[in-house]
Amino acid sequence: MPTRYVHSALRLTHYWWPLVVGWSLLLVVHRALHRPWNPGGAAMLLLGIMAAYSWDRLLDPPATELTAGLRRTLALAAFAASAVGALLLATLPAPTAALVPLIGAAVLLYPAIKRFPATKTVFVPLVWTWCAIALGLAALTPRLLAIDLIGPLAADVALTLPGLLIIAHVV
Repeated sequence: MPTRYVHSALRLTHYWWPLVVGWSLLLVVHRALHRPWNPGGAAMLLLGIMAAYSWDRLLDPPATELTAGLRRTLALAAFAASAVGALLLATLPAPTAALVPLIGAAVLLYPAIKRFPATKTVFVPLVWTWCAIALGLAALTPRLLAIDLIGPLAADVALTLPGLLIIAHVV
């Protein structure tokens, strides 16, 4: 197997590794909160991850370093995940579907936010946790959503603060 194919396969694995993290986070949230999960919302989360990270890699300035095959693969995945997600949106319960545009807006901020390590360190874990809870769990009322979000988000902030302090001290 030529080296460029191995190199492209490794890069693609790196680019799409967040799918594995997203699935794992869905399982952790489901088990930790002991609530039934929402298969449509979970699928929307994973499709959103695929679309967001594929688009991000295609639009990043170093995208010129991508091989033509890798660029085509990322583009196909981004379009397919976006199209399937758009179709799936119509089948989601109204409270879950209402969250998708808000999450999409947060995703649009990612390219700007990732340029600042301290901001990315706080923002990305918060959004991921919030998305896994909000999309992955079924029958969430605003009250349950608030209860289920406050603890995990507070834990995320608490776990992120030492890293921020280290970054602030080093910089």
